[in-house]
Amino acid sequence: MESARYPLPHQENIIERHRYGGAGWLVWEGIVLGSRTDLHVQSVTMTGHIYRDVILEQHVRLFRGAIGVEFLFMDDNARPHRANIVDECLQSEDITRMD
Repeated sequence: MESARYPLPHQENIIERHRYGGAGWLVWEGIVLGSRTDLHVQSVTMTGHIYRDVILEQHVRLFRGAIGVEFLFMDDNARPHRANIVDECLQSEDITRMD
């Protein structure tokens, strides 16, 4: 069996693509007692650490303190939202997560 040799494509016909290598987008808004928080948009790859540091520490923790023990936190079950570091943060702040 012979293999065929083909000429290399011209450089102008090659398109370079990068998949899953760039930053994603963090988009977050809170709805509290019929009101809404500001919409937060950042170009960042979401991890459990970033979710904890940016969303939980800077926003959710403050809302929980203002509302009190009836505060119920809801997320969309994305993988970074379920990281152990996020669970530990919620437990340490006595924040109840909606299942």
